[in-house]
Amino acid sequence: MAILRDGHVRVPRGSSALEAADELVVLATPQAYAKLTGQPLEDTPNDPPAPPSTPTPLERLKALWSRMTVREARQEKVTDKLPDA
Repeated sequence: MAILRDGHVRVPRGSSALEAADELVVLATPQAYAKLTGQPLEDTPNDPPAPPSTPTPLERLKALWSRMTVREARQEKVTDKLPDA
């Protein structure tokens, strides 16, 4: 398998797509990419991203009010009920 400069992948005849996909997954790691390209790794930790914060009860209430106001405005076709953005 060869990775071309434009990002396309060339798979040799007789190779299955599954084999090529396995190789791409291995190359997707930062260490493998750095070894392949000769570029140094960036100093970024490999920690998983932080989970999204859960909204507070007040934020949930505001979101619910906003959705209800938009829904009511659409039903009545009145735009003055829409919250200011």
